[in-house]
Amino acid sequence: MEQIRNKYIWIITPYFFTIGVLYLFAYWSFFNINVFEFANFSDLLRVSIIPVSSAFFFVLIGMFLSQYTLPKFPEGEGSNTKIGKFLNKIKWLGIIFYWVLLLLLIFSNNENKWITIPFFAMFFPYLILKDTPFLQEIKSDSIRSLLIMSFSILPIFSFCQGKINANKILNNKEYKYLESVAEVSHAKFLGYIGEYLIFSSFDNSKIILQKIPDEAIILIQSNELKK
Repeated sequence: MEQIRNKYIWIITPYFFTIGVLYLFAYWSFFNINVFEFANFSDLLRVSIIPVSSAFFFVLIGMFLSQYTLPKFPEGEGSNTKIGKFLNKIKWLGIIFYWVLLLLLIFSNNENKWITIPFFAMFFPYLILKDTPFLQEIKSDSIRSLLIMSFSILPIFSFCQGKINANKILNNKEYKYLESVAEVSHAKFLGYIGEYLIFSSFDNSKIILQKIPDEAIILIQSNELKK
């Protein structure tokens, strides 16, 4: 375990930094805000905690269950079966089909695409990393596979989660708000970066930046309007 930690510790900070950047860019670009004018290094790491922890929770469950549910094949046996040989023959056709489907999904107008993309897009980096020495120190192939899978999916998941969260606010589906900010009534709370609170008008026509006040503010949940 110590050998793995010493070998890969250098990648941890830039990896989580990248996850934070992807989330921030995906979220704030929905509102045409260049958040990097206000964000600092700690902001990037802070926002990465939510997408990483929520996704990795399910990965850990999958790792645990896989030890008891996934079939165990001797080395090379899977590729030597009839199905394995057939898939090897049509490998390039499958790659082309994969990229066509992925691009169609990315450029589609369906709002739900951001839920599907991470689990579809992660196969490409996963298959590349799986054939490299990455995490080869882990003897269990199923655990190594799931760790590589989580490593591959988390940056994509983080980007898509930013889009999902922004879309909920932009389309007034789920958000928090203040009754009035800078003479704008029903100001939707977008978030805070650095020393600024950022709000949007209900029709998304105005963006309001306000320095974090000394006194506490009370945000109202949008679903309370339906009660």
